[in-house]
Amino acid sequence: MTSGNSDNKNKKEKLVKALDASISSAFTKKYKEIITKFDESEYNSVDKQNKALENDLNELVEYAKELDPKFLPYASITAIVYRAKNTTDLPNYSQQIKLCMKDVIKDYEGDNLNGVECVIKLIEHFDLATNQMSDLYSRQDKEIKEVESNLSSQNDTLKKNKGDLEEIVKQLNGVETIKGTIYTEFITILGIFSAFIFGIFGGFQSINTTLNIFEKNRLIGKPLMMSATIMIALMIILYMFIGWLGQIVGRPLRRTCYKCKENGNQECVHIFRHLIIRHIGFSVGIFAMMIVFTIGLVLALTHH
Repeated sequence: MTSGNSDNKNKKEKLVKALDASISSAFTKKYKEIITKFDESEYNSVDKQNKALENDLNELVEYAKELDPKFLPYASITAIVYRAKNTTDLPNYSQQIKLCMKDVIKDYEGDNLNGVECVIKLIEHFDLATNQMSDLYSRQDKEIKEVESNLSSQNDTLKKNKGDLEEIVKQLNGVETIKGTIYTEFITILGIFSAFIFGIFGGFQSINTTLNIFEKNRLIGKPLMMSATIMIALMIILYMFIGWLGQIVGRPLRRTCYKCKENGNQECVHIFRHLIIRHIGFSVGIFAMMIVFTIGLVLALTHH
């Protein structure tokens, strides 16, 4: 009975010590110091590393004598692992601590192995916290990449939608521009055709009047000359009207040929080529009226 009471008393003392932060704080502080030295590369040389690390581990064992391996401050240990500067090197730290800890255990001369057990338990939890952090970072990295991929896809979609929207706005602006000029162009075209019709009728009326005048005198030369002159004037007026109409609708008669485009000219400089090749009907008509005018001139001079 006395032995049972003594065991319970010892357990209670251990439980009370487990809740005493002052006892565990020195242990965790020394542990943090060791990790900091690893981060700052203070264990560089192999000989010095083993000696310095062995001394630090011996101190850690001394601090852990009053602790129970079952009640180590795991929260503080995990926090130190997560706050390390070089988290990718933590497995190397653990490997070096294990190798050096073997020498510490071999050279340990005390009877109380409680501190050694606590340090071994610490190393075990150190590896566990490192693996958990690695898995957590891996999942976070995967999730971050998925989010970045989604953001990139959404960014591409937004750019495409922005381009489509700009194109629609451009088309709407074009419609507004066309709507604003369509009435003016319609009135202009109507005026051109009205002037053309009046010019044609006036020209034919002039030809008819001229023919009636010269018919009484039975002279053919002068009527031919007058008729040819009037027809040439009407054809030139017609050509000018069509040219103005082409300028209004954006299809000018005088467009740049390929050779002028290659030379960088905005307007074609080959005027006669346009008249003879591109506007063959107009050129033939003018040439025919000039022949008629010449015939009339010859006849007029012959009868004079």
